[in-house]
Amino acid sequence: MQKGEESLKLELARRHDGSVLVTIDSITAWPVENVDALADTDFDQILAANPEVVLLGTGPTLQFPHPRLYKALTARQIGVEVVRLAT
Repeated sequence: MQKGEESLKLELARRHDGSVLVTIDSITAWPVENVDALADTDFDQILAANPEVVLLGTGPTLQFPHPRLYKALTARQIGVEVVRLAT
Protein backbone atom coordinates (compact mmCIF):
# COMPACT_ATOMS: atom_id res chain seq x y z
CA MET A 1 0.00 0.00 0.00
CA GLN A 2 1.19 3.50 -0.71
CA LYS A 3 -0.80 5.30 1.96
CA GLY A 4 1.38 4.74 4.98
CA GLU A 5 0.14 2.27 7.54
CA GLU A 6 -3.55 2.54 6.67
CA SER A 7 -5.38 -0.72 6.35
CA LEU A 8 -7.28 -1.61 3.22
CA LYS A 9 -11.01 -1.64 3.90
CA LEU A 10 -13.35 -2.60 1.07
CA GLU A 11 -17.06 -3.18 1.01
CA LEU A 12 -16.62 -6.61 -0.51
CA ALA A 13 -19.48 -8.07 1.52
CA ARG A 14 -21.83 -5.69 -0.28
CA ARG A 15 -23.19 -6.89 -3.62
CA HIS A 16 -22.09 -4.90 -6.67
CA ASP A 17 -24.00 -5.57 -9.89
CA GLY A 18 -22.25 -4.66 -13.12
CA SER A 19 -18.69 -3.56 -13.69
CA VAL A 20 -16.80 -1.79 -10.92
CA LEU A 21 -13.41 -0.19 -10.40
CA VAL A 22 -11.81 -1.07 -7.09
CA THR A 23 -8.99 1.11 -5.79
CA ILE A 24 -7.46 1.53 -2.36
CA ASP A 25 -9.88 4.42 -1.80
CA SER A 26 -13.15 3.33 -3.35
CA ILE A 27 -15.41 1.03 -5.28
CA THR A 28 -17.13 2.84 -8.15
CA ALA A 29 -19.29 1.87 -11.09
CA TRP A 30 -17.47 1.38 -14.40
CA PRO A 31 -19.77 1.82 -17.40
CA VAL A 32 -18.57 -1.24 -19.30
CA GLU A 33 -20.99 -4.02 -20.20
CA ASN A 34 -18.51 -6.66 -21.39
CA VAL A 35 -15.09 -7.14 -22.98
CA ASP A 36 -16.49 -6.84 -26.51
CA ALA A 37 -17.87 -3.39 -25.65
CA LEU A 38 -14.52 -2.04 -24.38
CA ALA A 39 -13.00 1.03 -26.00
CA ASP A 40 -9.59 2.54 -25.31
CA THR A 41 -11.29 5.51 -23.60
CA ASP A 42 -12.79 3.13 -21.03
CA PHE A 43 -9.34 2.91 -19.47
CA ASP A 44 -9.09 6.68 -18.83
CA GLN A 45 -10.76 6.31 -15.44
CA ILE A 46 -8.24 3.63 -14.54
CA LEU A 47 -5.33 5.82 -15.65
CA ALA A 48 -6.60 8.61 -13.39
CA ALA A 49 -6.14 6.30 -10.38
CA ASN A 50 -2.45 5.86 -11.30
CA PRO A 51 -2.27 2.13 -10.46
CA GLU A 52 0.80 -0.08 -10.54
CA VAL A 53 -1.19 -3.01 -11.85
CA VAL A 54 -4.69 -3.57 -13.22
CA LEU A 55 -6.61 -6.81 -12.69
CA LEU A 56 -9.27 -6.97 -15.37
CA GLY A 57 -11.92 -9.48 -14.34
CA THR A 58 -13.89 -10.74 -17.31
CA GLY A 59 -16.56 -12.82 -15.58
CA PRO A 60 -16.86 -16.60 -15.63
CA THR A 61 -15.09 -16.86 -19.01
CA LEU A 62 -11.55 -15.62 -19.56
CA GLN A 63 -11.69 -13.04 -22.37
CA PHE A 64 -8.68 -11.04 -23.49
CA PRO A 65 -9.28 -7.53 -24.84
CA HIS A 66 -7.16 -6.43 -27.78
CA PRO A 67 -3.87 -4.94 -26.46
CA ARG A 68 -4.48 -1.69 -28.38
CA LEU A 69 -7.35 -0.99 -25.98
CA TYR A 70 -5.08 -0.73 -22.95
CA LYS A 71 -1.91 0.52 -24.65
CA ALA A 72 -2.04 3.74 -22.61
CA LEU A 73 -1.62 1.61 -19.49
CA THR A 74 1.29 -0.42 -20.81
CA ALA A 75 2.93 2.72 -22.20
CA ARG A 76 3.09 3.98 -18.59
CA GLN A 77 4.46 0.61 -17.46
CA ILE A 78 1.23 -0.30 -15.67
CA GLY A 79 0.81 -4.07 -15.62
CA VAL A 80 -2.43 -5.54 -16.96
CA GLU A 81 -3.57 -9.00 -15.87
CA VAL A 82 -6.77 -10.53 -17.21
CA VAL A 83 -8.51 -12.85 -14.74
CA ARG A 84 -11.64 -14.95 -14.68
CA LEU A 85 -14.19 -14.22 -11.95
CA ALA A 86 -16.77 -16.57 -10.55
CA THR A 87 -20.35 -15.36 -10.63
